[in-house]
Parts: sequence; structure tokens; C-alpha cells
Amino acid sequence: MQNLRHTRLQDSQALSTALACIAMDPHGPTSTVIVEGTVGSGKTTLLQTTMEQVSAGDVQVLNATCSQLEQDQQYTVLRELLRCLRPSAETADVVRRCTETTMVDGERNAVGVHEDFFTVVRAAADEGPLVVVIDDAQHIDFGSARCLLQTARRLRSASFTLIVAQSTVAPPNHPFFHHELFRQPNSRTIRLGLLSEQDVRAMLGDDLDPAATHQATAGNPLLVRAVIEDSVASAQPVFGAQYARAVLGALHRTSEDMIRLARGVAVLGYTSSPALLARLLDVEPTAVDRALTCLTSAGLLNGGRFRQVRARTAVLDHMPADERAALHLRAAELLHDDGAPARAQAEHLIAAGTAPHSWAIDVLQTAAHHAATGQDVEFAERSLELAVWSSKDERQRATCKVLMLEVAWRTDPSRADLHVPGMMAALRAGRLEPDHIMALIKHLLWHGRVSKAAEAITKLRGHDSPGLRALRLSLTHTYPPLAPLLPAPQDNDDEHSLSTLDLQLTAAKGLADLLANKADHTTIIAAKHILRSCPPDELTFETARLSLLALMYADQLTEAALRCDQLLEVATHDHVATWRATLLAIRAEIALRSGDLTTAERLAKSAMTELPRSSWGVAIAFPLSCLMLTQLALGRLEEAAELADVPIPITLLQSRHGLTYLYARGQYHLAMQSPKAALDDFRHCGDLMRSWKLDMPTLAPWRAGAAEALLRLGNEAEAKRLLKEQLDLVSDAYPRARGATLRLLAASEDLTERRQHLVKAVELLSGSGDRLEFARAMHDLGTAHGRLGESRRARLQTQLAHSVAKQCGAPLPAPAQDSEATPEPVTERIAALTNAERRVAVLAARGHTNREIAEQLFVTQSTVEQHLTKVFRKLDVKQREELPIGLGLRSYDVAPEPQSLTG
Repeated sequence: MQNLRHTRLQDSQALSTALACIAMDPHGPTSTVIVEGTVGSGKTTLLQTTMEQVSAGDVQVLNATCSQLEQDQQYTVLRELLRCLRPSAETADVVRRCTETTMVDGERNAVGVHEDFFTVVRAAADEGPLVVVIDDAQHIDFGSARCLLQTARRLRSASFTLIVAQSTVAPPNHPFFHHELFRQPNSRTIRLGLLSEQDVRAMLGDDLDPAATHQATAGNPLLVRAVIEDSVASAQPVFGAQYARAVLGALHRTSEDMIRLARGVAVLGYTSSPALLARLLDVEPTAVDRALTCLTSAGLLNGGRFRQVRARTAVLDHMPADERAALHLRAAELLHDDGAPARAQAEHLIAAGTAPHSWAIDVLQTAAHHAATGQDVEFAERSLELAVWSSKDERQRATCKVLMLEVAWRTDPSRADLHVPGMMAALRAGRLEPDHIMALIKHLLWHGRVSKAAEAITKLRGHDSPGLRALRLSLTHTYPPLAPLLPAPQDNDDEHSLSTLDLQLTAAKGLADLLANKADHTTIIAAKHILRSCPPDELTFETARLSLLALMYADQLTEAALRCDQLLEVATHDHVATWRATLLAIRAEIALRSGDLTTAERLAKSAMTELPRSSWGVAIAFPLSCLMLTQLALGRLEEAAELADVPIPITLLQSRHGLTYLYARGQYHLAMQSPKAALDDFRHCGDLMRSWKLDMPTLAPWRAGAAEALLRLGNEAEAKRLLKEQLDLVSDAYPRARGATLRLLAASEDLTERRQHLVKAVELLSGSGDRLEFARAMHDLGTAHGRLGESRRARLQTQLAHSVAKQCGAPLPAPAQDSEATPEPVTERIAALTNAERRVAVLAARGHTNREIAEQLFVTQSTVEQHLTKVFRKLDVKQREELPIGLGLRSYDVAPEPQSLTG
């Protein structure tokens, strides 16, 4: 503790000087020591240390502490000093006179008090060294100040020392007293500075971070001690109740003007500036500059703002509520006059709890819009709540309520439902603008409220905008029965001009074209461009969702997964639950289509728990269907059965989500050996897709499902017809869908035709990104080769299929007996092969002929022969039968990627 006290001084030299000044010499002259420092800098501690040291000898100490509350009462300090003397009749008489006498009694009475005090003090000094210690001398009363100065001047030959501590922050009550002190003979001044980081480290020891503590306190000992008390049970500095009390205590030891300025700084927060403070408090800029300098020297402010947010909140919490609200409102008015950002104005309006001006509602709406765009949902809601409460205009209030619905939807769509009744009333009263009606429609459709959505859609007739066109395009593939309610715009823009409108319109058109099977190479280029060129945090929810779905339904799985992961990072950081849940569901579907069943299961479950089931509306079918198909692929029929029993909204089958649900439920019936029930679901799905003109197999391959059911029911001809029909709908540009269709079609063909279909399926699927479907096709191809007597090729392909399926976590039929041989170890010399040689070697190891390899790699047979010659030499083999079987298991993606929509 002694070391801690010593660190209050600027350096050890100052301490030595101070002690020399107050060393008591019975024959020494009168001396004056002035201790200066900011609030909390350790002045009182130094005085206490001094009194402890001098009291150890034969020294009499008189001490008093001045109070701001008593600075206008006369002789309060004299009375406190006199009470420190040995009791006597003379002393008691002087105390009585100090109590009874006031300055208005006249100069004669005052002189009498001074003379009596001098007599008593001189008698005490004659007995031995006498030290008079005055703390917080800036608050000394006039009579005591005058008397002490006279006494010090008249006792110059006595052993008398006057030690005065005063703050450099609070202005002196009587400046003459302090000026005269500096003029006293033998006067010394000690100026206490704040602690350095090294000093703070000495106080803290090894328990707390000295840099962080010094940054928050600037080395003010009062604040440092408070942090130590708050941080008893923590390894990091804690700015809690003790710190808050220390800040308030420091402020209340300054002055009323200083406290008012500190409150102004607290109210303005990050918008604070000296000029704005002067206007807010209606004081001169020079007075603000002086006060800021003082509070900065005390370690409370830095750059005109509080060093620590806890200090600001302590000051705000301690302010009278009406004063705080008035200052916040005044701050908002000043910032509005200055053209400050809407967010800054809105923060002060919210803190004031009122928005009485006409401009304030617009400010709150603008701030809410920017906050919602930046995913600050809580602030957006608070802004809009105040706008609704403050506005007297019904149309304006309706607009704010729609915005509140849109903002609430981001975190919990079921909570947004609270605003729907009021919105429908405003809609029917004609108080909603087209953009706000579209926001209401989006919410109604999310929850499957088709009739109310239809009512709202009819209100948009006769209007036109890019957003309205995007809505109509979205209706064609989300709720096709509602699309006719919103007629197409009269001006027939060509496709090129339509696709160059805003991003959401472009994304909506791309997905609509894709699901209607009208897409060309520009469709996916546009979707990729949107997701690649726009930063993830700047994309709107709808634009990003539409573009991701377009990539997924176009079998661009790798690109879709990459962009979805980037958007998920932003959604996770911003804690926007609805956005994150939707992205998780899309990413789960991408994983399922890629054959990554473990990831698909995890993400689909996360999506369904991210939001309460009541908040999902009809969109619950998307993650539900994905999870059901994943559990079926994993062979977990009980889990799939539980999902099939989950209640679904009655209007689900009026939306696109109903298509994926019907397909998933059909697959569930197939797994449960109910082909007739499965066929009913697949046909129902197909009827809807054809009537809605969404007959795209990448959305829901209902024909493939129906074909499987028909094969089990013995109707091979109808199954074959449906599969060929599906094959006509998907070109090689959709490798996953076409490859899977070829695999199923092969089962209805003779062995030779089957082999050709499966070879093509494997070729397509090897570059599609769907590992599980590739494994199934490779397994079927191996089985076909086995039946054709090509045992080595069959063994290689079956082993490869099982290896890939195992990575996916999916079961496959057990390999044939002649396919169970363990592959030879792959030699390390494979690493010496070039990429071209390796691609040829892998296909050769799988049993492909030179002609087949040349066709798959789009090279000549001569090139294949040359590569194989080099491969044989590097691997030290003489013929393809000696190639290591394991070479064929090293990678399944060896064929060049098939022609895609991107060219």
C-alpha cells in the first residue's frame, strides 16, 4: 500500500521535496505547501500519508476538509481546525464566536474572530511544531480563507506549516485565496499527475491487464482502485458498480457547470463535438473547451468522449429523467439542422422517447430502413415503434406498421403476424403504397394465407415497377394459381431489357425461366454474376435466395454451395434468424443433391430448429422434404416416418413447396413398400407441375419416382415411357438430372443397351457433383459388366461405387461374389504421372477400352495410346490388366465436365 501511495506523485523527486517541506524543525520558518491535482489523483492520500508521518513525532496537526455544500457558510473550516486542538476554554470560546459570527455582522466582528483564532494558533505553535492541513481547498469559505492567510503571514517566525490541497478541475470558490498562497514565502507546489501504465501495472500485479485498465482510466488512481474492486473475481478488467460510483464521485467533486457538461457529453455520445456541446448546453465555446480539458486531465474523457462506455451509462442513469429526455430531443433537433445521418438523429429521438416534429417520423423511417438493411433488426423495430406512437397521420402510421412487419419477419415470422390485422385494415382503407402491399403479400404467402394474399394482390392492378414485375415472376413459380391475378405490364419489354432491370427482377426472371424449362446459358451466367459481384452483406434476402435456387436447380452445385456458405457467414454474424434458417435449408438441399448425406442431415435439422415450427409457414416443406429424403437415403425409415407425420399447412399444395413435399412423401411410400401410394403422390406432383408449367425435372423428378413405382407394380412399358419423356426434358447441360434418368432407364433396357446408358450416366454424373448418384450408376454399371462376363471391370467399378457410397454414408447392395477381391496397393509411382496421363490411367484401370477413353476425354485414340505407353513405363507394367486396381478408386471425377449452361 505504501508503494501505491507513492505512485500518486509525479516522481520520487517530488515526494522527497514534499517531505523536506514539512519536516518539522522547532526553529524553522513558516512554510506553505500547495498540492495540486485533478480529481482522484491522490491528493487526499498524500495528505493522509503526510499527517501519519509528522504525527509520529512531537507535532500537532490540525486538519479540515472543505465541502462544496458549506462553501457559502462562514468559518466552517476554522471551526473544524479548532476542534483538533486540545480542549480548553479559550478554544471553545473561539469556536462559539466562529459559529455565531457572520460576515454581515460587520468588519469589526470579523477582525475579532481572526484575532482570537490567531491567538489560539500561536499558543499552539509556541508549544511545538504545528501543521495545518486543508483538503479540497477550492471549496473554502471566505472567512476561513481570509483568516488563514492572515495567520500564515503573521506566524512567519514560528514553527508553522500550512499544507493545502486543491483540485485543478473545480474552479476555486475564492480565487484570491489561491493566488495569495502562491505568494507566501517558502511556498512549495507539488503537482500530482496521473499514473503511467507502469504505475498501473504495479498496482494491479499480475491479475489484470494493465494496458486495458490504463486505457479505460488514463491512470486516474480513483478509477484504477474501482476497477480493482470490480475485478476481484475476473481475470479481465471489469467496469462495474464500483467504477460507476467512482466516475460519479469524481464528477461531483468538480462543479455544477462541469457536471452539466459531462451530462451533455454523455447524451451526445459518439456525435459529441465541442461546437455541438456548446449549442446543446447554450454556453460559450471557450467554456466548453476549458471543461473538456479538465475532464480529459481527470481521465474521464478522451477525444471529447467518455473513455469507457460504462462511465457514459453511469452519467446517463444518474441524470433526472426529464433533463435527459430534454437534452436528447434538443440533440436530435441540432443534428437534424446540421443534416446528420438519420441513424444519429433517430438514436436521440428514441432516447428522448418522443418524436414531436413532422420531420422526425421521416427520420425514424429512414433510420429503420438502413438498420434493417444492415441487419440491425432491434434498432429498426425501436425506431418504427416510436414512429407509430408519435405519428398522427394514419397513412404514415400504416406505412410504419408495414415496415415493422417486414423487420419483425427477419427474426421471427410468427411474431410479425401481430401486425397483420392492422395491415389488412390499412389495405382495405387504401392507406398502403404498392411497395408496402408487396411486403404484406410476401408475409401472407410465407404463412400460406392465400385468400388474404389474393385480396392484397388485386390492389396492385394498374401499377408497374421492377419490384412488381419481380413479384409477378415469383408468383409464377411460388404460388402459380395467384399469378393470373397480377396481369403482365402492358409494355412488352424484350427479354434483354427485362433482364437488365434491378437485381431482384433479374434473379426472379432467371429462376422463373429455369423452372419453366426456358433457360439458356445467360440465365445461369446472370445468377452467378449476381452472387459473385455483389458483396454478401449487400445482397437482399430475396435476390440472394432466388439466385441460389437458380444455381441449384441448374445442377451448378459446387458454385451454389460456395455462394451459400458465404451468405451463411453474414447471416450468422448478423443473427437474422429467418434469413439464416432459409439459407441453412437451401444449403442442406445442395448437400443432399451432392450426395453429402451427413451434412444434409445436420443442416436440415439446424434449419428446422433455427425458427419455431409456427414461424416457418408453408416454407417448412423445404427443409422437411430435404430431411425426409436424406433419412431415406441413409436407410433410417423410422426417422423418415416421423417426418412424414409432421402436420403441414393446408395451403401447402398451392405453392411450389408442395411439389417437393409430394415428391419426398412419394419416395417415403416407395421405401415403405407402398408403390401405389407412392405413384399417387408422384402423379399428383406431376399434375401440378404440368398445370403450373413448372415441369422441370431438376425441381422434382416426379417421372423418375413414378417410374420406380410402376416398375414395382409390373408396368414396365409406362415406366419406360415416363423416363424417356423425362430424358427429353433435360439435356447434357443438366448432368445430374440427365445422368440419374439414364441410370433408371437402363434398368428397363436389355443388357447391351443398359451398358450404354450406364456408361453415359457415369460420364455425366462424374462431373455433376452428386457423389451418391455417381456411386449408384457406377454400381449398376459394374453389375452390368459382371453379367456380361467382364469380371475384372465389374470388380473395379463395384469397388469404386462402394468406396464413394461409403463416403456419402449411404448403403448400396452388397457387391457380387466375384467383385470382392481386395485391390492391389497403389504404387507411389502414380505421383509421377502427369494430369493427362493420370486421367487416362484411371479410366484404363476401370476397364475402359482405348476408344471409350478417347470418347470420354475428347482426344484421339493415338493420344490415348501414347499416354498409356508412358503410364506403363512409369508404373513398370506391360499391359492394362496389370494396372493397379486401386488406381481406379483414387478419383471418380476424371472425365472433363460436360457441357453446361455457362458454356
